[in-house]
Amino acid sequence: MISEKPFSVSSSFSLALNGRKENPFGDKLKFIMGRDALEYSLVAAGINEKNNVLFPAYTCIEPLVPFLKLKCPIYYYDINDDLKPDFIDLKKTIKEKNITHFFWINYFGLIFPEYSSFKKELEGEVIFIEDCSHSVLSEDSGKTGDIVFASFRKVLPVPDGGYADGKMINTSPKYKSSVIAALSAGAILIKTLKIFKDIKVNRTKIKSAGHTNYSDMPVNETFLPMSALSRRILARINYEQEKKQRLEKFGIWKQLLADIPHTSMIADPGPGVIPSGYPILIKDREKVYEGLKRKGIYLKIDWEVPEVINENNRNSRKIALNSVTLPIHRNVGETDLKKIKEAIINIIGTDWRFIED
Repeated sequence: MISEKPFSVSSSFSLALNGRKENPFGDKLKFIMGRDALEYSLVAAGINEKNNVLFPAYTCIEPLVPFLKLKCPIYYYDINDDLKPDFIDLKKTIKEKNITHFFWINYFGLIFPEYSSFKKELEGEVIFIEDCSHSVLSEDSGKTGDIVFASFRKVLPVPDGGYADGKMINTSPKYKSSVIAALSAGAILIKTLKIFKDIKVNRTKIKSAGHTNYSDMPVNETFLPMSALSRRILARINYEQEKKQRLEKFGIWKQLLADIPHTSMIADPGPGVIPSGYPILIKDREKVYEGLKRKGIYLKIDWEVPEVINENNRNSRKIALNSVTLPIHRNVGETDLKKIKEAIINIIGTDWRFIED
């Protein structure tokens, strides 16, 4: 369903409740999922099979799907233990592979100034796409990318929602708004059920026949807005308190693990950074995960390595297969964090260090 009106923020999106001054998302274009926000942005920017994309190998499948649907050639770069790439290698790859679009992720809320410097070096040559799903609360999140998007659910307590931003979509003269506007609640529900049915069918095909089926999935013509419930929640969150609590719990984890040899993936968040969790590399990750699950404790494993990514990106695989994220969200207190620590000690002892073979 393509609107005949020029690309603009539709009436559905303008319903976002932004009465509280501290709500940082009041003017963002909001979708039911972060992946939809990305796909909308890519189509709005005119990205197609002629564009070569450079993508981090430490990722999940979801942000890859829109590129696969658009049949873009994708190349992957490795991520080091400090969660940064080798920028010299990146520059070489961009030149050799004729890369037109560079994608990066603000892992665990971290904002690295190197990306901004890297973008200045390649200004006008490469389009930069910034995934802010982990960094929605960090100070400089979304300030570098030409295309910016996020899934709210990675960090904030909402049942759905993502946003799209950046000059590549805000100034695009080519794309028509294809957002479902002014639909009844029943019509939106029917559309939602159809989307999830399609996703289920396609994922069943993918599981049995490999990733090529993603390329067979049609590019979306309609995009659902974020739900009214999520918009209301976003408008009522006390963001300053949310940031303060997360930083406090990050600090508590550092204190609790001071006597535990372990490999933290964030030594110091740095000014303005609000972490999405306390990520660590840990020995016997699956043993820890399953042991905690039997006790009713579910630690977050951010990403398994998608099958589409080859095995050359060794360090990204190591991180994906041996990391867990210890929680710092609003629903856990210091007592909960202590219980998690003791439960892990009971499973693997007091030395948690991951040692490479």
